[in-house]
Amino acid sequence: MIWKPVKDTGLRNICASLEPAFFTSERWFSHREHPGELKLEDMLVFQSNFFKDGCFCFLLLSMASAASEEAGFFYFIPLWAVRGKTKEPPLFVKEGYSFVDGIHSPYYWSVIQQGFLEEAYETSSGLFSFSSESWTLPVEGHLHGSSSNSLLFVSQRFLVKNYRLVFPGINPELELNRALSRKGAGNVPKVYGSLNYQSKDGFYTLAMVQEWVAHQGSGWEVYRRLLTDQGKDSHRELLQECFELGKVLGEFHRELAQISREEKRFNCFTLEMLTEKVESLEKLVRLSLKKDLPAEAEATIEKLKKLQHALSGEDLGYCFRIHGDLHLEQVLKTDSGWLIIDLEGEPLKPIHERGCYDSPLKDVASMLRSFSYRMHGLGLTDPERLEDELADRFWEGYSKACGLEWLPEPTVSQRLLELFQLERVVYEFNYELKYRPDWAIIPRNGLKRLIGKK
Repeated sequence: MIWKPVKDTGLRNICASLEPAFFTSERWFSHREHPGELKLEDMLVFQSNFFKDGCFCFLLLSMASAASEEAGFFYFIPLWAVRGKTKEPPLFVKEGYSFVDGIHSPYYWSVIQQGFLEEAYETSSGLFSFSSESWTLPVEGHLHGSSSNSLLFVSQRFLVKNYRLVFPGINPELELNRALSRKGAGNVPKVYGSLNYQSKDGFYTLAMVQEWVAHQGSGWEVYRRLLTDQGKDSHRELLQECFELGKVLGEFHRELAQISREEKRFNCFTLEMLTEKVESLEKLVRLSLKKDLPAEAEATIEKLKKLQHALSGEDLGYCFRIHGDLHLEQVLKTDSGWLIIDLEGEPLKPIHERGCYDSPLKDVASMLRSFSYRMHGLGLTDPERLEDELADRFWEGYSKACGLEWLPEPTVSQRLLELFQLERVVYEFNYELKYRPDWAIIPRNGLKRLIGKK
């Protein structure tokens, strides 16, 4: 199937302004309550002789009434536009056209394939370009399925990850995965290429094509099976997986440390950084915990001060680029081991705010908190003892892989790890109160344990 870019289809006028209501049911749309309209900033339209009444469109939309601090972002929305009705429920119907989410159409992958062959398409306002790695993206492939509104699976070989809300700059997930792929890192899926947009205002990453990896499930799924398995070797297998996962994180940090050194962003974790972190966390505790957990709030602040005092004057190790939001749903279990995924950072933040340069213990702490979440509600006998056992085994694997080269001496590392766990658990409590109040008991229990830890 051959797709030809076309300029005058009448679709530009139709899409010049769109109502936010068209997209409020989509998970990726973050301006549900925003007044105003979506304004068309640029558009690329393809037609094929195979279809008489259909066009494939790449739309870049902005919020017409966005505040100045929100300016600069686009929504990237691929659409399949058909005159008349479609079999699939349309996102919206306007002036005789039905518009369907293009990612879920059977034609998106063929447009992507052709783009990698032709490399670039110029519009009146910018340039849509396809950038591939030295290992060639194979042309053959057929649609295998899609999920979560943004992922497209092709031939059980490729995954196309589409970034719906895009900011100027190279997406950190593409940047990091590409750097790791070029180093031959085995702990992340390989990147094949990306779809980008260049305008006078900046460069935007719209989509990334990477390796699709057969797997047994995310860490969340795998650990549930391990924790509830009653087999005679199940406990040993559980501890071994904790060790292996810790080891993979250590190897992942080793690669990121090297990349950060090349960027000249491998630096000491200073006392000033510690002080700033503690002060920021104290403010958050007073704002978020004081009302619902007044006793725990005061105890948390006291714990933070004790940790700060104990860490003052100590060598605190190094900070560099880390994952920043690591948990059991960000790792996949494969036949050859664990893979780490989703290096995007916080999707709702501008690109320049997403790169997380911090102590690697932040990632360790996040994963330990995820163990706590996974164990909740499974009816386990003595879960606190088991949680400590998993944490010890995970740390053992991590320590072996990284060689402790970027960490302070063990006692200081454990105190820093407590600090980062407190940081994570306060974030969790705020999140759960806002979105899942029934889950707030998990971080609340975790907070009590951390406060009471000697």
